[in-house]
Amino acid sequence: MVVPQSGKKLAEDNDFHLYGVTLFKKKLDEFKTGCREKRFTVREYKYDPEEAERDSDEYSRLLKDSQDQWSTFMAWTDTAFGEVFAGMIHIKILRAFVESVLRYGLPVNFDMALLRLSEKSASRLRTVLKDMFAHLGGSWAAGGDQEVTVIPGVTSEKDFYPYVSVDVPLPDTSD
Repeated sequence: MVVPQSGKKLAEDNDFHLYGVTLFKKKLDEFKTGCREKRFTVREYKYDPEEAERDSDEYSRLLKDSQDQWSTFMAWTDTAFGEVFAGMIHIKILRAFVESVLRYGLPVNFDMALLRLSEKSASRLRTVLKDMFAHLGGSWAAGGDQEVTVIPGVTSEKDFYPYVSVDVPLPDTSD
């Protein structure tokens, strides 16, 4: 009936499995009947060498097109990344300015700095800046044993510093 060791699972998804089997012509009708009784759907496949070659040519063409589109996409992302990153930096600067004005009031009298530090030097710098500007943070920044009032957006999840600090996520440039 079925050629021995010819059954192969070709594809599957959540609901269906597709198997390929090779049969003897004499037993085809018997196989179809047996499959229908067990609620399997049988579909015949006839190999056409011309169709297989057309499929192979189409696959090659689509692969080449996808490679061309990939290079175009990568060129576009290089340009777009620069523009988006510059926009993000502008928004971070605006956030630092607005937070400074809201926290310390007018007239505007402060300096901004952009620093890239290692993890070790960042913790030391934060300690020095916290001591240096402790008078700007009020009793909350001074520490102490008193109960701290949670200020939404400032003290709930982030660390509070007596100075304005905005982190900028930088891309990994190790490539």
